[in-house]
Amino acid sequence: MSKEMTIVVLGIWVIILPHLGVPGSWDAVITTITGIVIVIAGLYLRASVLSRRARTPHQPFVENAAPDMHEPRRDDHRQDIHPV
Repeated sequence: MSKEMTIVVLGIWVIILPHLGVPGSWDAVITTITGIVIVIAGLYLRASVLSRRARTPHQPFVENAAPDMHEPRRDDHRQDIHPV
């Protein structure tokens, strides 16, 4: 069973548990254990998301367009300047 499905099943269990007629002391113990399992499953889900994010390479934006040949280069304008 996947971790996501474990969370869903435990959520359904928490909804059904009060209606089963379990004695109060047992109900408290079962609810506490269920809560602990939900927390552990949530931590495992968080860890798997973080590890999955760490495995994907970061790809920053890179401009792939070639320079426009119609625009003068930066050093081309120096030819037009004549000393006085």
